[in-house]
Amino acid sequence: MSKSKSNWENNVIIIAVIIVVIIIIYLVSAGRINLTTKIDKNEEESIEETKRKHARLKNHLEKQKALREKLAKRFWWIYFVTRLIFVVLWGLLVFILSKLHLAQNLGDFLNYFEAIFIGFIVLNFLAFGNLTNLNSFLENIKNRLENRVWGKYINIDDKIASNEEEINRLSDQIKKSK
Repeated sequence: MSKSKSNWENNVIIIAVIIVVIIIIYLVSAGRINLTTKIDKNEEESIEETKRKHARLKNHLEKQKALREKLAKRFWWIYFVTRLIFVVLWGLLVFILSKLHLAQNLGDFLNYFEAIFIGFIVLNFLAFGNLTNLNSFLENIKNRLENRVWGKYINIDDKIASNEEEINRLSDQIKKSK
């Protein structure tokens, strides 16, 4: 038994020495060795290649900005038309009520609109339960509409920002080389 106990003690001492050596190496080299340094490949590129890349990125950025503006206009028009449809439906309802002689004065119109509003509240309660669920349903519809309009360009703002940063970096590099 004394052999296995002696062997165990030797193993523990070896493990402790290895751990202490690793800790000392880490403490000594932690501030000096930078394992995340990157070699900037753009420094090795010629100035002409940098200028071409800069011009290409500028053209691409202009196209992206034009596309973002076009999609924003399309999205705005869809919302405008939707609101316009609701106003036209309301006007059509007023016209129908007046043509059918169901409402003759403002009080009659208000009574019908109150009845319609109460009907909408009842339908909302039956379908959604409360206003929070209705808001989440409407937000879901808005998100789906956004996804249809913007499609694969949903993150175009991030791409534009990264391209602008790249253009600024290339501009600085071109200025430094002159």
